[in-house]
Amino acid sequence: MRRNSAFGERLEQLKRHGKEIIDNGRRLSVVRESEKIKVLIQAKRKQLMDELGKPPFVRIIDRLAFVFGLLVMCVTEYFLLRAPQLMYLWYTALIFPLMAIRFFMYHKIKFHYFMLDFCYFCQFMLLFYLFGFGSLLEGERKVNLFKVVFAMSTGPLAWGTVVWRNSLVFHDMDKLTSVFIHLCPPLVTFCLRWYPLHGDLTTACGGGPCTLGFNDTIMMPMYLYMFWQVAYYLKTELIDRKKLQSDQEIMTSSRWMSERHPHPIYKWARKRGYKWSPKGLLMIVQIVYTILSMAPLPLFINNYLLHCGFLLAIFVNLLWNGASYYFEVFSESYSKRIEALRKEA
Repeated sequence: MRRNSAFGERLEQLKRHGKEIIDNGRRLSVVRESEKIKVLIQAKRKQLMDELGKPPFVRIIDRLAFVFGLLVMCVTEYFLLRAPQLMYLWYTALIFPLMAIRFFMYHKIKFHYFMLDFCYFCQFMLLFYLFGFGSLLEGERKVNLFKVVFAMSTGPLAWGTVVWRNSLVFHDMDKLTSVFIHLCPPLVTFCLRWYPLHGDLTTACGGGPCTLGFNDTIMMPMYLYMFWQVAYYLKTELIDRKKLQSDQEIMTSSRWMSERHPHPIYKWARKRGYKWSPKGLLMIVQIVYTILSMAPLPLFINNYLLHCGFLLAIFVNLLWNGASYYFEVFSESYSKRIEALRKEA
C-alpha cells in the first residue's frame, strides 16, 4: 500500500512537472510570436515613416486646392487677355461658392465674424453695381456708383493685399480665397473701365470723361465706409454683445488686433501707457488707411499704363509673399506636420 501511495505521488509530481514544461513552452511560443508581431509592427511603422518622408507629401485637400488655384489663375488670365469685357461674369461665378466655403470653414473655427469686415461689404457693392435692377442704377446714379465701387476696389481692397500680406499659395484654400477677395474686384473694375462690354472707353462713366474729383475719390466712398462701420459696430457691440462676451473664442477684428496678433500701433500705445480701446483704435487706423489708399485713384482712372502698373505691382507682391511662404513658412510647418504624424504613429 505504501509503495502504491508513493508511486501515485511520484506520478502526480511527474504530471505537474510535465504540465509546467508544457505551459512554459507555450509561454515561450507566445513570447516569440509577440516578438515577431512587434518586429512586424516596427517594420510597417518604418515603412509608413519612409512614405511620409518622401516629398511632396500633401493631403488630398491640399492637392485639390493646388489644382483649383492653378486652374482659376489660368482661366482668369484667359478672361483678362482674350475676353476682359466678360471678366465680371467669371468673378460672379466664383464669388458665391468661395464665400460659402469660407463661411463653412470660418464658422467651424469661430472666425465667421471676420466676414462682416469691409472687404466683404465691397463684394456686395460690386455685385449690386453689376446686377442692380430698375431705376436705382440708371443714368447719373449708375455712373456715381461705378466711381464709388472703383474707389473702394482699387483703393483699400487692392492695398489690403499688401497690408494683410496676402500670398498666392496654391495649396491653401483660405489664402486663395483671401487673394480672390482683395484682387478680383480691382481686376473687374479695371476691365469695366478700359474694356466695356458695349460702347467706348467712356461707357462706365456715362459717356463723359472718366475723372475722379475729391467728392468721388474721398467723400462718397467714405459715406459708404461710415455706413458699414456703424452697421458693424451695432452688430458686434450691441446686437451680439452678450454672445461675444459669453464666448471668448469667437474671433473678431478687434480681438485679433488686440489679442491674437496685436497691431503694431496698438502695441506701441500699450508700451507707452495709453489705454486706448482696441475697437476705437481699429476704427481710427482703418479710416486713415482707407483715405490714404484712395488718394492716387484719380491717376489710375485716367491713365491706362499707370493702372496696369499698379495692378501688376500688386500681383508681384502676391507672388513674392507666396514665394516667401513656401520657402520660409511652409517648409518649416511641413517638417512639423511630418514629425507630428510620426509621434501619432
